[in-house]
Amino acid sequence: MYKSIFLTTLICLSSVAAADLSEKWSKRLETADTIYQTAIRKADETRLVAVKKATLDRVRVLKSAIADSTKSGDFTAATELQSRLEAADSEGSVRPKPKNTVKFGGHEYALIEEQANWHVAKRRCEEMGGHLATLETTAESNSLIELLKRTKTIAWIGATDEEEEGVWKWVNGSKVQIEFRHDNANNSEHYMVFWEPSGNWDDNGSYRHSFVCEWDN
Repeated sequence: MYKSIFLTTLICLSSVAAADLSEKWSKRLETADTIYQTAIRKADETRLVAVKKATLDRVRVLKSAIADSTKSGDFTAATELQSRLEAADSEGSVRPKPKNTVKFGGHEYALIEEQANWHVAKRRCEEMGGHLATLETTAESNSLIELLKRTKTIAWIGATDEEEEGVWKWVNGSKVQIEFRHDNANNSEHYMVFWEPSGNWDDNGSYRHSFVCEWDN
C-alpha cells in the first residue's frame, strides 16, 4: 500500500515537473522565435535600403559619365556607358514587376507563387517596386478574396501584429479595420494570410506560402 502511494506521488511530481519544463521551454522558444523574426526583418530592411542607395549612386555616376562623353564627342564611350546604365537600372530593381497583374480600385495585384515566409514575401514585393497587399476597405477585401478563392492557394498579405500582440497593422503603418479570424495558436501566429480551407483571412505563423503583392497607381 505504501509503495503504491509512493509511486502515485512520484508520478504526480514527475508530471508537474514535466509540465513546468514544457512551459519553461515553450516561453524560451517563443522568445527565440521572436528575436529571430525581428533580426530577419531588420536585416531585410537594411539590405533593401543599402541596395537602393548603392544603385542610385552608381546610376548618378553613369549619367554624369554619359553626359561628359557626349559633350566631348566620344559617342562610342557614351553608347557603352548607356548599356551599363540600363543594366544598373535592371539590377537595382532586383526583380521585374509581373506582367499579368489584376487591376481594381486603382491598384494592381499579383499572386506570387514562390513559397516564402512572411518577411521574405514582404521583401520580394518591395524588390518589385510594390508591397504586400493591404486592404483599406471591405470592398477591396471582398474583391481580393474572390480572386484568391479561384486560385485555391494559401497566400500572405501585408498585415502583422508582431510588434504588439492583438494590434494589427498593415505594412504601411495603418491600423487593420477589416474583420478576420485571429486566434494566435501556440502564441506564434502574427501574420495575415488568405486561408484557402476557410476561404477567408486568418492569422498564421512562420510557414512558407505564396503571397499577394500590390502596386499603387
